[in-house]
Order: sequence, then structure tokens, then C-alpha cells
Amino acid sequence: MKICSLFPTATEIIYSLGLIDNLVGITYACDYPPEVKSKPIIVRRLKYFDNLNPEEIDAYISKAAKEGETLYQVNLELLKELKPNLIITQGLCDVCSLPEIQAYKAVEETCKDAQILNLKTESFKDVLSSILLIGKATNRLKEAESLVHKIKAEVEEIYEKVKTLGKVKAFCLEWLNPPWASGHWVPEMVEYAGGYDELARKGEPSRRITWEEVRAYSPEVVILIPCGFSVEKTLKSLKGEVREKLKSLGSQIYATEASSYFNKAGPRLVDGIKILAEIFHKDVFEDIAPRGSYVKINL
Repeated sequence: MKICSLFPTATEIIYSLGLIDNLVGITYACDYPPEVKSKPIIVRRLKYFDNLNPEEIDAYISKAAKEGETLYQVNLELLKELKPNLIITQGLCDVCSLPEIQAYKAVEETCKDAQILNLKTESFKDVLSSILLIGKATNRLKEAESLVHKIKAEVEEIYEKVKTLGKVKAFCLEWLNPPWASGHWVPEMVEYAGGYDELARKGEPSRRITWEEVRAYSPEVVILIPCGFSVEKTLKSLKGEVREKLKSLGSQIYATEASSYFNKAGPRLVDGIKILAEIFHKDVFEDIAPRGSYVKINL
């Protein structure tokens, strides 16, 4: 079987199921595990944001969405040449990954006989379901069930420990400026780790809010999980207004490897829960989070 992954989460799941040798095409954003970077790139971004600050990135994406401008380009010739049997795409976010309508059009033009698996992941339960769906489509259902069982067991072990502890009032900031509250699977991750986030919306898209709302909520802990950002990139972005707004909250502030452990709805979300548990309850959890996956910020 030859598989093309049109978004990073699918690539991670394929790897976790032992199918990396079957992976013949990926996107520019697929970076885990590192060895996938040698795979042919089918989807590229038309504009890269490395030199832009969060406000500039938000403005560009908002303008593109308003004008119906696509952010991605599919290498149709390469896709046709690869002749995949299975193409995995997503129907969740047109900003983070290739929109499903563009994916279907590309397949129709190049390899219409390929099976398309379109994942719509909105909750933590959906994350597990996506693993099983890919497992079934690739004849790796047994391995998928084993992976899901492992994830559930790790989450349950953490949750059992925090159930008797005081819940931490948290806020997960999914974009730095303008501020965005988290949604989809992130609120569940916070709860599994022993906290709660009243500004978040379970199973719903993240949403733009105001700094006044955040200040009125007065969180004990603020977790920075800007979409696609690493710890290093987040720290570099803490300048000017966003720095002053965060400082004015009087909260504990943590920057995370958001792209790896919060933004992608794959197996490594369990590590995101470990990060949160270690932050919320350091006296109970010690060194369970991946090394270097978060830092406390002194503003």
C-alpha cells in the first residue's frame, strides 16, 4: 500500500502504526518523526511566516480568508506520479492544513481511484477514533487498538491521581495577539491534567477573545500554545503589547512546544497532558513531561 498524508497528524499516526515505509508523500509541515523529512513533499505553503510577528500573521490569514485566497499549493504532477492507494486528509482547519475541498479536487485531477480518508477531529475521543480509522484503512487495526489502549491507560493513570486534588484555574492561549481561547480537544486535556479553563469551548473551534475577558477571568496559570509554535518561537514573540498584557495578569506563565504536543490531534497529545499535569501539580508529578517541552516565563 502506498499512502499520502496531507496533514501532519496523519503522518504521525502512520508512523505510530509502523507504516512509515508505506508513506510516499507528505506536506511541508510534516516534521515528526524526523526521518519523514526525506519523503516527497506534495503540499507546500504559498507564504511562510518565519519573519512575521503574531499580529502580522493573524492579519495576513484573516485577509486571505476574507478574499477566498488559498494558502496552499498541491504538486499535481508529483501526486499523479506517486499513484497512492490511500490519501489521508482533514476537514477541521483550512488555515493549519490543506482544505478538504482543495484536496478532493487534487485527487480528482490526478488519482481518482485512490481511497480518500477524511478525518474530522474535534474532541479527544475523535483523536482516538482517527487512529482506529487509519488502522482499519491500512490493515493495522490491531496495532491501532493497542496504541489507543496505551493512550487511554496513560491518561487514566494521570486523571486518577488528580481527581482528589484541587483543580487549577488555567487559561490556554492558542494565539498570542490578538488573543485566542482554545477549543476542540484542549479543554479536555486540561481537565485530564487536573485543571479547568472556563474560556475554552470543548469540541468547538478556538475563538478570538479580548484581553479584558482574560483579565476578568483571572487565571492562576496561563499556558501558551500558539498554533504551530515551538518554545523558542513563542519566547521570541513575547514583545510589546502581548508581553505587557500577559504581565498584567499576575498569573504564572508557561511556554510550550505547542506544535508537537497541543496543536496536532495525534498520539503525542498524551505528552501534552503530561506537560499540563506537571505544571499544575508539580508536587505529584515529576519529570513525566518530555524534556524541554515547556518553560516557565518570568516577565
